[in-house]
Amino acid sequence: MTVSVKRHPLSEISGIGPASLIKLEAIGITTVEAFAYATRRELEEASIKESARKLQEQAFKLIGAKLFVTAEELRETQKDVKKLSTGVTALDKIFQGGYETRSLTELVGEFGTGKSQLAYTASVMVQLPESEGGLDGAALLIDTEETFRVERIEQIAKARGVDPDLAVKRVIVAPAFNSDHQELILSKADDIIQEANVRLIIIDSLIAHFRSEYLGRGELAERQQEINRHLHHIARLARGFNAVALITNQAVATPDNVYSHVQWKPAGGNIMAHAPQLRVALRKVRDPMRIGRIIDSSFLPTAEALFNLSDHGVSDITEEQTKTRRRPGGESETPTPEAA
Repeated sequence: MTVSVKRHPLSEISGIGPASLIKLEAIGITTVEAFAYATRRELEEASIKESARKLQEQAFKLIGAKLFVTAEELRETQKDVKKLSTGVTALDKIFQGGYETRSLTELVGEFGTGKSQLAYTASVMVQLPESEGGLDGAALLIDTEETFRVERIEQIAKARGVDPDLAVKRVIVAPAFNSDHQELILSKADDIIQEANVRLIIIDSLIAHFRSEYLGRGELAERQQEINRHLHHIARLARGFNAVALITNQAVATPDNVYSHVQWKPAGGNIMAHAPQLRVALRKVRDPMRIGRIIDSSFLPTAEALFNLSDHGVSDITEEQTKTRRRPGGESETPTPEAA
């Protein structure tokens, strides 16, 4: 049975005028939860200034959120956090169950390392019941590079015993044509997330448009501010809807780093580095093998796991592949990427 997350309409907050309600909805704030976690700048766009703090205090009370909680109370709320299987046993093991709801997970790597395939697999896995590693929900996929292919969802669904026709109906795709459009999609996402019971929000890739539109050092500060706001927006959606937030990120070449086997780092600098609760670097080993390594996490130790790219999207490696993972002498075939 599908269980949707209950939302509170803005009309439950007393003191917001009709004109402000229209402006709030225009910028994507359509629920009490979204209003409670909105920034002061966002509320000012809706002409809510002097009364903002009191209205937000009212919103927090309506959703039962407290400013201060004990660790014991926090432990109780964390029981609502769920895990979404990656589709790979080894990755699930190092992630301690899979991708976590209310958290932001970043997949970073060079082209062809499996970032999109992990995302596509997750969009099918999320449809499974919790007993099978899913969240019994839908996926919202924001495609910024025009790489999404319906056929891949159908292949992955068929390989995992899911009806392909039903699977594609529960993957909601939103092509983003520039960074402003990308933010607009997120600002309008509340309703579709609630209506379709979206439990997985994917941006593939988050930084592509920002890198192409903001050029040179003169625009760097503005770009980083926009990326930061975008990251916090998706994090708020994940937290508010108890959903998994999964973003992919590009790699930046660092040819001057002659002392490392890995001559790349994640794009986006420190802004991208601080936002995710889990950062996973992906690298090629040899086809069809890839390796995922936790390079930063607020709750998991550094670890790595091998997986295959296949018709399943991603899948477990075979026993024979495990035996040939390392070169003679025990040296790993895959050097460790550096965290940016």
